Amino acid sequence: MEKAEVKCPYCGKIMSEGIIEGARYSLWWRDTDSKRGFLKSLLNLDKKNVRLSYPFYDKYCIAYLCRGCEKVVIDIAENNRNIRRDYGSDIQIE
Repeated sequence: MEKAEVKCPYCGKIMSEGIIEGARYSLWWRDTDSKRGFLKSLLNLDKKNVRLSYPFYDKYCIAYLCRGCEKVVIDIAENNRNIRRDYGSDIQIE
């Protein structure tokens, strides 16, 4: 099955699919809001952090690079679908 071309949401050019690797640790997106507090941010107590990969899964997330405007786009739903497909729907996606 051929992969669909992904267009950049910023400039409309075709993006290249690739991965962002996390070595042996999970990849997370964390809010830079300094008012959240250290423990809330570290332990994700307020559920604002987004996990992009899992340490016992593939340790990477799929991302798309636009060479035209030099932006990277990560489809969180696509990455979570891959995890659920391989590990079942009982895995908790944060």
